Amino acid sequence: MRPPKLLFVCSNNEARQRFKEGLSAYGCDVVLCYRAEEAFRIVRTYRIDVVIFSVELQDMSGYEACRRLRELYNIVEQPAVIYSTHDSPEERLAAFRAGANIFTFEPILFDRLYYVVMLLVRGKRMLQRSVPLEQMLRVADKQIVDKEAPPHKDRGSGWHACKVRRPTLDRRAHAERRPRSAISGHRPRNG
Repeated sequence: MRPPKLLFVCSNNEARQRFKEGLSAYGCDVVLCYRAEEAFRIVRTYRIDVVIFSVELQDMSGYEACRRLRELYNIVEQPAVIYSTHDSPEERLAAFRAGANIFTFEPILFDRLYYVVMLLVRGKRMLQRSVPLEQMLRVADKQIVDKEAPPHKDRGSGWHACKVRRPTLDRRAHAERRPRSAISGHRPRNG
């Protein structure tokens, strides 16, 4: 499995370096930028597993950047984390309303952040490997049609193999049916 590629978007140079060192120690490939517009270009161009937005960016807030990311990708296709220097219920609520998967704040415990980021990465990669529902239904329909289609007549096998036996839905009508004569194969007359 390739190492997770994370994009950390933050206007604070010290925080960018701290995140790069902290997550690189766990084997993550960390890409840094300081503007949201640049982050959107990177997400469209490269295979970024998780985007981490700081609340304070140069061109817009991290919440607005996350909202714009959600216009392009859903919560599983492109996971997003919002990072703040302090924790408050208002900031948490704003982060989740903006579409963030996770909200994190100072002090950063990189082992826990790495664990959560890896859960997001696994979810995203499982989605990428999964077969879309429409394609799966097309395959299932094709298999059902193939099973119902009569087999081709090949050397010596009779057409009796093509006969499709249909289930009887009304069992009472089936039981009341008159048996056929063993000799002629006709049903006897009432009499």
